[in-house]
This record gives sequence, C-alpha cells and structure tokens, in this order.
Amino acid sequence: MMNPGIEELLERAGSKFSLVAVASSRARGINTYYAQLGAAMSHGVVPHR
Repeated sequence: MMNPGIEELLERAGSKFSLVAVASSRARGINTYYAQLGAAMSHGVVPHR
C-alpha cells in the first residue's frame, strides 16, 4: 500500500511525465546522499550510479 496513492500524486504533478521527472530527481538526490555518506565513512554499501 502506497501513501499517498498514485492518483493523488498524478493530480499534484499534473502529468505522468512530471511525476516521473520528480521521482527521478528524488532518486538521484538519494543516490548522491548515500554516495557522499559512504565516502565520508570510507566503508559500507554505496549504491551503484
């Protein structure tokens, strides 16, 4: 179960394209965060880019 639902997200984003663009931007941000965290700790699992 996803909260908020896809329908609500689509209403907010306006289109599927916008929703995908926002999601990919968020995923890149998370990936960058974990890459920086891994570099700072010099160990651990760093997600593949």
